[in-house]
Amino acid sequence: MHTLTQKNPLRLAWLLALSVTLSCPCATNAAPRNNDLRIGQKYEIVGELYAHSICDDRYCREVTIIDLVPLRLRGPEIFSRQLVPVGSVLTVVDKAPKKFLAFLYPDRYVVRVNTIKSPVGIPVIIDLSRGIEGKSTALNPLIFKPLF
Repeated sequence: MHTLTQKNPLRLAWLLALSVTLSCPCATNAAPRNNDLRIGQKYEIVGELYAHSICDDRYCREVTIIDLVPLRLRGPEIFSRQLVPVGSVLTVVDKAPKKFLAFLYPDRYVVRVNTIKSPVGIPVIIDLSRGIEGKSTALNPLIFKPLF
């Protein structure tokens, strides 16, 4: 007798991928949890945070996004890096569009920071990963203080 995997090994892989995708808690219509970021929410920067200008094509050197991270990252895709001044105000503008296979990526938000002058059309983003995220709050309280 043949089992499902002997007859068609790809069928089992597709079923597994489909079940993981459908069980993912990242539905776009899901009700926000208490610690989710809300559009319009403001935070004061109270800790170390860097704005990295990122280029998708390192040969063209055209900035495509500005990524806020509490780490001093290096790499060929990083065009420049600046320290975001303590006391700056970050405003959540929108939730960024989902990527293909969204369950593999952290939630991403488009934000505005009053001390960062980004070129027109270049979004400033934060990913809820790499130290940005909090444990009991949406953002790390060592870096972000909610403003009410």
